[in-house]
Amino acid sequence: MANSQFPRPSYQSFEQPQTQVVDQVAGLSEPLPRETSRKSLGPGVREAIALALELKASLLILDDDPARRVAMDLGITTMGKVGVLLRAKDRQLIKSIKPHLDALLSNRFFLTPELYHLILSRAGEV
Repeated sequence: MANSQFPRPSYQSFEQPQTQVVDQVAGLSEPLPRETSRKSLGPGVREAIALALELKASLLILDDDPARRVAMDLGITTMGKVGVLLRAKDRQLIKSIKPHLDALLSNRFFLTPELYHLILSRAGEV
């Protein structure tokens, strides 16, 4: 269910000339890779990693550290929510990341105060 604070992203705004964005999938055609069977990974993350492998995706958006390590071990490039926000600001798709970052923090997303400040500094918002 969509949260009204977070509008549905415009996939086209992040696309590169040879980028394919997938927003509907019927199912995986291959079994889940053995590397995704770690107990620390939930079923949704396992399938996201498997789908990224199957589609030879150039990027997988993940915030979960164990999942990112598995994905990177399998050769998948990952980016978290903060990276997406920074990229959106760099591409002038959003004016400021601070309100989006604050909305994430108010919805159970965790950042240390030091990292929060570092991110805002990187975005030129300090």
